[in-house]
Amino acid sequence: MKKSTIWILTIIMALTFVGLLYMQFVYMEEMVKMREQHFSEGVKRSLYSLSTALEKNETKNYLEEELLMLEPGIFDSNSFLKTDNFMNTSLSQESDLPATNRRTPVEQDKLRKFQENLRKQFLYQKGLLNEVILTILNQSSNRPITERADSAMVNNYLRTELGNNGIPLAWEYAIADRKGHIVYKTTGYDETVDKEDVFIQTLFPNDTESRRNYLYVYFPERDKYIFSSVRFMIPSFGFTFVLLVVFLCTIVIAFRQKKLSEMKNDFINNMTHEFKTPISTISLAAQMLNDDTMRKSPTMMQHISTVINDETKRLRFQVEKVLQMSMFDRQKATLKLQEVNANQLIQNIVNTFKLKVEKYGGRIDARLDAEIADVKVDEMHFTNVIFNLLDNAVKYRRDDCPLQLTVATRSLPGDKIEISIADNGIGIKRDDLKKVFEKFYRVSTGNRHDVKGFGLGLAYVHKMVTELMNSEIPVVTIDYVHHNCTAVTSNNIQGMEDLVKYIYSQGHRKIAYIHGQEGSSVTRDRLASFYRTIDELGLEIPDTYVRTADYLETKGAAKQTRELLNLEAPPTCIIYPDDTSLIGGRNVIIEMGLRIPRDISVAGYDGTMISQLLYPKLTTIRQNTEIIGSEAATRLIGTIEKPRTTLVERVVIEGSLVPGQSVGAIQPKE
Repeated sequence: MKKSTIWILTIIMALTFVGLLYMQFVYMEEMVKMREQHFSEGVKRSLYSLSTALEKNETKNYLEEELLMLEPGIFDSNSFLKTDNFMNTSLSQESDLPATNRRTPVEQDKLRKFQENLRKQFLYQKGLLNEVILTILNQSSNRPITERADSAMVNNYLRTELGNNGIPLAWEYAIADRKGHIVYKTTGYDETVDKEDVFIQTLFPNDTESRRNYLYVYFPERDKYIFSSVRFMIPSFGFTFVLLVVFLCTIVIAFRQKKLSEMKNDFINNMTHEFKTPISTISLAAQMLNDDTMRKSPTMMQHISTVINDETKRLRFQVEKVLQMSMFDRQKATLKLQEVNANQLIQNIVNTFKLKVEKYGGRIDARLDAEIADVKVDEMHFTNVIFNLLDNAVKYRRDDCPLQLTVATRSLPGDKIEISIADNGIGIKRDDLKKVFEKFYRVSTGNRHDVKGFGLGLAYVHKMVTELMNSEIPVVTIDYVHHNCTAVTSNNIQGMEDLVKYIYSQGHRKIAYIHGQEGSSVTRDRLASFYRTIDELGLEIPDTYVRTADYLETKGAAKQTRELLNLEAPPTCIIYPDDTSLIGGRNVIIEMGLRIPRDISVAGYDGTMISQLLYPKLTTIRQNTEIIGSEAATRLIGTIEKPRTTLVERVVIEGSLVPGQSVGAIQPKE
């Protein structure tokens, strides 16, 4: 699958997930609004019904208790009887009469008088009845609200009306006057509750404004009730999130697999080419052996035999490199440790590799200065590690100068041995440094046909060293921090702080720092301490003053020094990663006709012997290597003797400032 296809699928799926999440949020928001609206309408209907019921109940009670106590004439039975007798008499008489056109004027006059009296009697009784109602309303408002709407009655009506409207929640209420003063309330009513969550209903709306009372009701579990309608959406959000995570992981894996596939294709192409050459040579030599004239010549037979033998070794070596791939699929390599002499083993490797180096007009030197060279390693893997490093140096040699390889050993305090391999090759770009230990990864130069390989050599070296560090073999590192073993380091934080403050005390305000390669704990500690000290001193250092050069690399330091001095506002003092790299910067300063410290001040780090041999004497931080080595040896012996009680620690050894003459005093311009 092409990368463009993967990107298109990624964009489509991303937009799909965004749209799905948006639809879910919108749906949940609408559901909450609908549930809240339905709840509010139900509560308002219930409270209105409660108010109406209280008003009807009060009117009914007054009608039953006081209506009969008003003017007796309203319900005078004799009047009704007289009227009734009159109506009966008239009606009986009227029934005996003929039709209206047959009534006499006297009869029509009596009928008219009767109707008039009946109308007057009705209006009079209606007026009295209205007076009764007004009296009830006027007198009822004078009664205390606690009598008109007692708590039992309100509770009963609330329960009934809320139940009728399908609201099963618990409530709290209070009765308040027009000024908001609470007349009485339920025990659980909270007066500090947000007014937006309180429903208000006027009680007895026919009361005058000054005598009006209000019912406050709120529901403590209202939010829980409303959001319960969208509770089922929570699992859907969870499932969507899981799908999103799985999708992202799938995309990452797809890109990694795509990259790995490209690397493997490159590996196969290179492997095919590497195998084709020795196979073709061996095939040609075999054909030559079939020639009788060739077999008769001892010299030619010797040559053919040598060619077949060399190409067979070459082919075997390539097969072994392919088999190294199996190492990366194992969780842990199996190391067969045995005690060997490192000097002797390395010398054998150098002798074997010498012919290959000389083939390209190069030279390989072995400086085996280690006094105690006995080490406990896996001989096969140890040999492969050294061989891979040497082979990598040959592949990436320079074309403009002869190859120069140096393999060196030296003894360290604590019965330790250091093995180093140096070359004058093209080096590795900074962008490639973080990837060179990945399997199948090859820098762009390695894809040329004149430089062949599988991209496994450095990955194999890294794995073997890591396996050693993670194995049960006791390991103590010096100036290198590993998560699984004790490290003895110099106090780089305090050392850098002391160095910067000393330079500051000499009047320098423009301080540059060329630090070592990134990624190491030493660099991180020194760089962080540099910035922190600069901040404490109140200095503003431009980013152009902080640069990178490899440790012990004079060329890189020289390049960075030249760029610093060519700035419009160059620094007055330069701090180098170590005393050795400072020599490269010192040479550039001399070439530019500048003097130390009159024109530019410099400071190193490490406190090596060479720093005190230079003129002027170098200002530096001396690392107490004797104590570091002794402490490392002590920790290693403790790990060997008492492995169960040994803790993984980071031991920090203090250094000391060596104030030489390379940092001159100047008068700062404030």
